[in-house]
Amino acid sequence: MWQKKSGNPQVVGFEHLYFLHGRSGNNGEQAGNFVLYCSEDGIHWDEGRYLKVRTEGLGAYSNNLVIGKGTSHEKLLIQASHAYKDNQTNVLHWQIIKRKV
Repeated sequence: MWQKKSGNPQVVGFEHLYFLHGRSGNNGEQAGNFVLYCSEDGIHWDEGRYLKVRTEGLGAYSNNLVIGKGTSHEKLLIQASHAYKDNQTNVLHWQIIKRKV
């Protein structure tokens, strides 16, 4: 657990799962990547995965929002900053879409 660590973590419950995302807190080359963890109970987390690897300066500040709550179009939107030159950043988005039943 927490192999990739997380700085400035954000947590959200969506579709019977918990998601935790933030800037990886590792040292050296693994620092500053954008990491996502998943958990079924909010206590025990998976090993995490990098959604975006740092190529330039710092970034990876993030937030999330559930869109279309209670509808068949419900999804989780995750947004993070990503440095493209020095510490100049753009915004990246990922979405997790509600399973169709």
